[in-house]
Amino acid sequence: WEQTLKELTDLCITLLQKVLDLENVKTDQAKEIASLKKRVTKLEQTQSLRILCFHPFRARTSKRYSLGRRKVSKQGRKNLKSQQMLQDIDDVLDEDADTEMIV
Repeated sequence: WEQTLKELTDLCITLLQKVLDLENVKTDQAKEIASLKKRVTKLEQTQSLRILCFHPFRARTSKRYSLGRRKVSKQGRKNLKSQQMLQDIDDVLDEDADTEMIV
């Protein structure tokens, strides 16, 4: 009877030790999860700030440069010339496509 009682107390002690070890592991994992969640939220905040601050058409300089009147008018002429050239190319391509369809 005493032998079984001693075996049972030893078993109880080992099981209790395993439970305590598992609780320690659980608390350590909870701490790690909390720190990782904090890290994720911090990264998400910095990423959202980067997205909000990103402007594809913004100049990369701190000063704002404005085009003078001459440059604006020249730019308009350049745009008209390039648009006219693109229109001419489209017309030529359309004519080529029409002749290929007829043949």
